[in-house]
Amino acid sequence: MKKVLCFLVASLFLISVVPANAEVQSEFTEAEINERIKQIADSYDLYEPLNTEDAEFIKKYAIQPMDKGNIGVNGYNSSSFDETKYNSSGTVGVRASGTIWADIGIINNSYGGSFTSRVIEGSSRVDKIQNSIRHTAFGLIGSGGIGKVYDDSITNTCNSSICTTNSSKSYVASVAYARTWASSTVYYDNGSTLTVGSQ
Repeated sequence: MKKVLCFLVASLFLISVVPANAEVQSEFTEAEINERIKQIADSYDLYEPLNTEDAEFIKKYAIQPMDKGNIGVNGYNSSSFDETKYNSSGTVGVRASGTIWADIGIINNSYGGSFTSRVIEGSSRVDKIQNSIRHTAFGLIGSGGIGKVYDDSITNTCNSSICTTNSSKSYVASVAYARTWASSTVYYDNGSTLTVGSQ
């Protein structure tokens, strides 16, 4: 009887705690949302159906709210950013700032941006900087499923302590959800990297 009672108490404890934790975890920062969407995008081929959990996340978070001035779908939207990051010892630092945008139509779409990254600490140790604007789009595939319909990047590399990107790309796809990121990766000390990106 004691064993049964202990089991019931433990079960009730788990039931009451799990939903509460799940509810707390339902809100994410923009950085966490971006990271999760990147993970989803990297896990599927084009037109491969997303599993239920990933599809629900994309439906809920891939469209960035227009009232926050972020990039979403249905027309042209732009987003400005200004981010700075240092390595763990604080000896190398990079700042990236500028604007990225996406223009999502019924079938014709485009994305791009204009931003500059600068080494603000440890420039003598830096080999190169690579700027990137990545755009991932999801749409309806098959019999109502959701899949990745586009995933590509605009990149350029500069062998100096400053790097500017000003470019765009067009593509054709039926897009329901989309996300666009900018990032700048500094390569230093023969193999070490430091990346800063838009949130």
